[in-house]
Amino acid sequence: MLKEVKKDLIDKPNLICNILKSFGFHSVTLRTNEIRCGRCETGNRNSISIRLINNENLFVNDYAHAVSMDLISYIINEKKATFKDVMQVIKNELKIDNYYIYEQKKEIFGGFFANIKQKTISLNNVIPEHILNRYCKLASKRFLNDNISISSQMKFGICYDPASQRIVIPIRDIYGQLVGVKGRCNSEVSEYDSKYIYIEPCMVSSTLYGYSENYGSLSNRIVVGESEKCVMQADTMGYNNFLAIGSSSISEYQAKCLVSLMPKEIVFMFDKGLSLEIIKKNIDVVKKYSKHFSISLAYWNSEQEDIPDKANLCDLGRERLEQGLKTELIYDL
Repeated sequence: MLKEVKKDLIDKPNLICNILKSFGFHSVTLRTNEIRCGRCETGNRNSISIRLINNENLFVNDYAHAVSMDLISYIINEKKATFKDVMQVIKNELKIDNYYIYEQKKEIFGGFFANIKQKTISLNNVIPEHILNRYCKLASKRFLNDNISISSQMKFGICYDPASQRIVIPIRDIYGQLVGVKGRCNSEVSEYDSKYIYIEPCMVSSTLYGYSENYGSLSNRIVVGESEKCVMQADTMGYNNFLAIGSSSISEYQAKCLVSLMPKEIVFMFDKGLSLEIIKKNIDVVKKYSKHFSISLAYWNSEQEDIPDKANLCDLGRERLEQGLKTELIYDL
């Protein structure tokens, strides 16, 4: 997980210096217990600090602008970089090919959860990016009709496969690496046929859709839905803090990834019709790993008269989404 990547960087502070220089930070200086630098050549050369002790989340303190966030989010927000760009530089500095190999060599969640018996986790293999060149980089009219804008479709890499006449949805792991390709039928299907197939199969339980695309906005409240469509609809409405688990049941791996982001709040927003029992089971999985942290857990009450079956707030537009997130959340106390 990213927690282990950050730990490796803290142990090798010269690599953090190289990363900062790669993204144009100035006067990068390695001191005994911290790294200091400036945003630009003409500004304060010591306004940015990264402590090298008691800083396992690799937080950056930008004193001049009263900003404090982890290194990856800081670079994304300050330099308008993508998560993928930042992770590629980190990958180069750590001299690793793929993060799934790296992760298999590391103890999950460091030593903090060493007292908890861990289950074996199968991670997805990384797929070469050039596989996506098989498809046309076109926005989908069907997704437009589902209130997913062209800009959001481009952000999430939506393509089209003329051969199978399917909308193509790239599936990425938490490091932004391509691990699967999902196809959505571009025509109406009967109740006996599947809308979705995996053109390139992957283990969805070891992914969180939207994680890499929305990483810079996942520090306060995270809203967890079931489908990729929910994340893209939310993005269209200006909400960049949505993730999807790809099913109605969260895996332990997904729960650990959520908790490792250290948000203030995690909200489950599943489709209407899902039983309360399943929703509470999902909350219990996250509680198992969040009990040592101050993270509020809540779920959306979908039993509203204006919610059609198998729909959620994202299907009903921005105004209804805002109302639901303000007044229809039930907190786990």
